[in-house]
Amino acid sequence: MMNRKIFKIKMIFAALLLTFSMGNAQNFGLTLRGDGAFPMGELSNWFDNGYSASAAFGAFRGNGWFVEAMIFGALYSNEKPILDSDEHVQLRLEAAGLWVSGDYYIWTRGVIRPFFYLAGGPFYWKGVRGEVPEISPFPNIPERILEEWNMGGESGLGLAFVPTESLHLLLNANYRFLVGSLYPTMQENVGIDGINGFSSLNLSLRIRFLF
Repeated sequence: MMNRKIFKIKMIFAALLLTFSMGNAQNFGLTLRGDGAFPMGELSNWFDNGYSASAAFGAFRGNGWFVEAMIFGALYSNEKPILDSDEHVQLRLEAAGLWVSGDYYIWTRGVIRPFFYLAGGPFYWKGVRGEVPEISPFPNIPERILEEWNMGGESGLGLAFVPTESLHLLLNANYRFLVGSLYPTMQENVGIDGINGFSSLNLSLRIRFLF
């Protein structure tokens, strides 16, 4: 447990150090982001859609990269029928993390600028399978919660709309993968498969203020 805490502290320190010690930085910026998250793979067996939001602070470097330290949160919530009964079970997945992210601007001039996006780092997640009521011949099953620290990342492509050099509007599509497993939350009579890995397609809108 102590080694895991030390690891998390080191990762957070490294993310902040990378962002704030940019000797070649040209412009600093604050970025606000909102995502629509569309589950893929096994995650889509639990959820139809989700949401994510983040705030980040970073700077341009001379090589076309804008690098940030990003704090993000994500939420998925749904209810699923239990076998062939009229009863439902509540399902929920929450995630939050501190990542290093970067946008590589393919073009650095013009009103429209395509870019490549990359991010990753440590995150905390909590998965909840709600209480399952008694359904004859099966007994009541208490709520089950799993929580853990893991690693994750995302990458994608996008377009930046630059009405002024102090304001960038960024639209991009990303593939996000978070390490985690929800198999232990299941019971045979729940009738819902577990999850190994949390993957999603995220469509995001970001507003970046440069100064």
